[in-house]
Amino acid sequence: MLLRGGRGEEATLSSSSSDYEDEDEDSPQSAEKKKKTLTTKPVVFRELTVNLDEETAINVSVRVDSASSRVVHHARYPPLGVIVEPTREGVKITEVTDRSSPFRANDIIRAVSGMIPTMKYGQGNLLLGGNGRPGFKRVMCTVRSALEIREEEEEEDEERLLRLIDVEFETCLKAIQSNGKAGDYEVVLVVERRVAAAAE
Repeated sequence: MLLRGGRGEEATLSSSSSDYEDEDEDSPQSAEKKKKTLTTKPVVFRELTVNLDEETAINVSVRVDSASSRVVHHARYPPLGVIVEPTREGVKITEVTDRSSPFRANDIIRAVSGMIPTMKYGQGNLLLGGNGRPGFKRVMCTVRSALEIREEEEEEDEERLLRLIDVEFETCLKAIQSNGKAGDYEVVLVVERRVAAAAE
């Protein structure tokens, strides 16, 4: 779930005759393949730069539902004033309990800041074989939807897919909590705001 590098881009699927060269055009498999290709939605990514602190800025690329979706990010000290639930769309904010919160109901969390344990060494310590001291490194973690899990894990079993959705939810919560455990850090949330939700 840690953010992987990659250039965000908008891509569309197109079919060509070469896709079906080895198959009889009238065969059921060929017809099904063509149908899948023609009905698949374009894959849309949004790219943004998130400043985690004065020294750290991370480029974040997140997959969104459609080209009309907006992606916004806010930093806020806990508690965040929201209630979240795992859904097939991702970790969704179902209710906002704090009126001053910048987040809205139906926002979908696409990435969250977190702290991971690491060892820190002074400039000369590594060369001289000196000891390091434990510390934390600030990172951004992506939160996948059921569609992304199904594509990346090639998961067809519905029961296992639901378990993986729960794992994404638990990892998201742990990342949020890690900001407080490692010190007094703001939680940075990157959320997708869809057109229908934005209009409410």
